[in-house]
Amino acid sequence: MLLYSLLLAFVFPQCVIMSSLRKIELLFVTSGNDGTTTSSASTVPSQPRPGDDPRRRLRQVQHLLQLALPNGRTITNAGLAFIQTFTKLQSLELQRCELLTGAGISRLATLSQLQRLNVRGGGNFTGSSLSAMRMLTHLSLHGCHNVTEDSIHKISFLGKLQHLDFSGCPNITGAALCNVTSLTHLYLRHCSDVSDSGLSGICNLSQLRRLELSDCRNIVGTCLRNLPELSHLVLCGSRSVTDDGLRGLMTLPHLQFLDLRYCVNVTGSTICNIPGLRVLDLGECANITDPSLRGIFSTLSQLQHLELTNCVNITDAGLATNPASSQLQTLILNFCGHITGASLVSFPSLVNIELIGCTNVTDAGLSGLATLSQLRRLRLSSCGSITGAFLLNLPMLAHVELSGCAKITDAGLSGLATLPQLRYLDLSRCGNITGSSLCHMSALVQLDLSGCVSITDMHLTGLASLPQLQSLDVSYCNNITGVGLRDIIALTHLDVSGSAKISDEGLTCFATTLHQLQSLNVSRCGNITGAGLCNLPTTLTRLGVSGCTSVTDAVLSSISAVLPRVRFLGLDTCVKVSHDSLAQFRGHRH
Repeated sequence: MLLYSLLLAFVFPQCVIMSSLRKIELLFVTSGNDGTTTSSASTVPSQPRPGDDPRRRLRQVQHLLQLALPNGRTITNAGLAFIQTFTKLQSLELQRCELLTGAGISRLATLSQLQRLNVRGGGNFTGSSLSAMRMLTHLSLHGCHNVTEDSIHKISFLGKLQHLDFSGCPNITGAALCNVTSLTHLYLRHCSDVSDSGLSGICNLSQLRRLELSDCRNIVGTCLRNLPELSHLVLCGSRSVTDDGLRGLMTLPHLQFLDLRYCVNVTGSTICNIPGLRVLDLGECANITDPSLRGIFSTLSQLQHLELTNCVNITDAGLATNPASSQLQTLILNFCGHITGASLVSFPSLVNIELIGCTNVTDAGLSGLATLSQLRRLRLSSCGSITGAFLLNLPMLAHVELSGCAKITDAGLSGLATLPQLRYLDLSRCGNITGSSLCHMSALVQLDLSGCVSITDMHLTGLASLPQLQSLDVSYCNNITGVGLRDIIALTHLDVSGSAKISDEGLTCFATTLHQLQSLNVSRCGNITGAGLCNLPTTLTRLGVSGCTSVTDAVLSSISAVLPRVRFLGLDTCVKVSHDSLAQFRGHRH
């Protein structure tokens, strides 16, 4: 629960850290059932509120366990002295602190309970001053460009360190990591100098469970052996990885998750010899072929998730033979141009199917989906040959995306009434539908009809029969005025942005009936005026008016007065609104 807040800048204004925290100085202090407290940071007004007692607030915040300063560009070494007063601090985040050096960070050694430290983006920080922080279990130096092998050597004295992130540190090779033997999680994303030879000693990390080497251009994979506990490996974008380099993975008994996206030299010949794999991502691996798939499906009996996005050489034939793949639950085949969908019946346990941009998928190819009794999620956006006629007798289907399917028609969607669990439906940019076939989907909660240019107010009135419909997107539907929305009374989120005929009359019409509406987007609706905006439901917490030329300082002032709950206001390209009015609006929100 929220108990109290502290405005740091008015406790000790003489401290250097105060001026550096002016944008993030409001700490929300919460108490758990055991009496402990935590905090988070957010933006605050530049002046204290009447009645603030800085001394009382300081006493309250002494027991902080967590402190996050995500935008600390002006925090200095001297400023960290104030953080030393939080003696019970367990987690500290100091992102983008470009002025900090090792001398400043060394002050934190007095925080004897500090377990988590994130100094992401600390441009002048090398990490060499961390050796005294013996309680650290989690350390992130992501983007600290001055970190070197010497820094890693000193970090090796942290005997409790389990999670280490050196991502984006260009000057490390990984050679010194062999001494940080307590690690269970290691992140080396975008480390351009890390290589197989540099990581040759990584086998010393006998407790390592997760390793991420994304976009490490010098990694072939030969270092990846003799890691008995490794279960999660990410090599995404490491384009030098080869089948031969991955042979060591066959010695990893617990490897379950393998991400090889953009590893363009991989053919899959080695992967089929890692029998424990449950999640495999081969997206953008153009050398994956039908024989590759046959090997994978014939041996990986525990595989549950397979991604093959843009593997342009695979066909239905490669997917059809899968004696060992009965556990497969997620199959992602986006932009695989040879797939028709006919082979999906070979995977009886499928829960999630993605075929986005598969231009050869047809209604006939998908007719076998009715045999997939567990199917819950189906993504078919930009499949230009389907009409929707296959959407029948899928009792568990809850999520369907058909965005940009040009041949989808109302008649093709008539089978939606047979889908009792359907809660999410995306028909955006389906220009031939009117929505007349949607009125019987009683479980529908979220509906996207954006860019459906054939929809009119009359068609929208039919949606009033959907008792659970909470979120509706009819943006860029240029034939609606808003009048047809008034009886969809369960709506909490509504987007009519860019719909050219939306007017004050339409806004007023649904504003008087949609008593649960919390979020409304009327951006780029050129016909609405300030009068219409001031008649909106007082329940709103989010309002988008970007590009509405009628919004002025006076209108913003009125919105502030009549919509007291609004905490998010989108005003992009509202050129008639001044900075002073924006500042005043922000002040009223606190």
